[in-house]
Amino acid sequence: MESCEKHPKAQLAYSFDIAMQNELTLEENMELTRKFVQEQFVTKGMIADLAFHSPDKGIVGIDTGGRKLPAAKTCSYGIEQYQV
Repeated sequence: MESCEKHPKAQLAYSFDIAMQNELTLEENMELTRKFVQEQFVTKGMIADLAFHSPDKGIVGIDTGGRKLPAAKTCSYGIEQYQV
């Protein structure tokens, strides 16, 4: 992400902590959260990291980049490469 951003004071990422619904099972909450992340971030060209920090307390963490990556840009994260 840093190599894609030009402005020195740019906000490179956002972090969200959201609460899961008490009325749903853990599996239903996980599926609902995955769909939300897919619809709101991934389909718009953004990279998103989804983590169920405390499933027993109903807390989900979502980290995403501040902007979508330009088309045909390859970025490496760990051992995996993603073509965006």
